[in-house]
Order: sequence, then structure tokens, then C-alpha cells
Amino acid sequence: MSTFDTELRVCLGEILEELPPDPDTDALLFFRQWLAERNLGLVPIARAAAFSWPGSWIARVRATDGEHAVVMFGAPSGALLDPAGAVAAGGVIEEGWLVAPLDPWLDTERPYGTEVRSGVVAALLVAPEAEAPVVPVDSAVAIAGRGLEGDRYAAGRGTFQRSRSRVRAHTGRG
Repeated sequence: MSTFDTELRVCLGEILEELPPDPDTDALLFFRQWLAERNLGLVPIARAAAFSWPGSWIARVRATDGEHAVVMFGAPSGALLDPAGAVAAGGVIEEGWLVAPLDPWLDTERPYGTEVRSGVVAALLVAPEAEAPVVPVDSAVAIAGRGLEGDRYAAGRGTFQRSRSRVRAHTGRG
């Protein structure tokens, strides 16, 4: 794990009062998925270097020794938790995120309840190439972290490759 990844984990732990698990993939992607399972998200902050808000938020700070994660707080914002002292050493805030509920109507402890629900598969659709029409199939083989066999995403030819790789990174598979 990079320094930023390690510090991001610590910063999320400070804000959530619960230390997230060690990521097994790209930390930012991993933590977005981990947070989403709790009905939380990392909401990007426009012009983070000038952001002033009387709450906690996370900044990515570029210092001479690399990138660091810092918990910022207050109006004007200052470093609340700066594991490497990056802000004090003159580091520059490059971007920032608020940890916020994805759906304000759902709880963060058990946002989707504990009840096991059943569902129905209405259709299985695959497309062999990006932007090709989808084709219904009677059955499909699911490849963990990749998609359905015969589909563009499983073959790595999807239109939304970035989104698919983000899902693969979140699940830790693939």
C-alpha cells in the first residue's frame, strides 16, 4: 500500500470512528465500495484548497515527499489529523472529499436491512463488442470480477471499461 492509501484508511477511521479493513486493491476504489455498503460515499469537493466547512473532510495533499491524506476540519479548514505533517510542511491540497450518506433515507448501520430477499432474473443480455446491440441468452457463465462469458466486459471490450474495472477493484476479484 502507498503512503496515501495507508493514511486514507487512518483518516476514514478517524471520521467514522471505525477503522476500515486493509484494501487489497487501489485504496480509493476499495474504500468507495466499502463505504457504499454502509450507505456512505466520498463526495468530491470542488476547489478543495479553498474549501471551508465546519465539519470533517478528507484532503489529498501533495508534499515534497509525495501524496498524503489529511482530515481537515473547521471554517476556515485546518488539519485535524495529518499523519505525515504534510500540511504543516507546506503541502498543497489537490482534491478533497466529504464522507456523506448516499441516500439520506437509509440508515448507515444496516442500510439495506438484514432480511434476505428473493428476486427474479428478468433477462440475461450480452453484447460481444462495445456499443453492439445486446442479445438475450438462456444461460450464461459468470466470471468473478469480470462479467458474463461472451459479453464485451468479460472480454475487456466494454464501452465503460473504467466503471467495470472500478467494480472489479471494489470486489477484490479479477
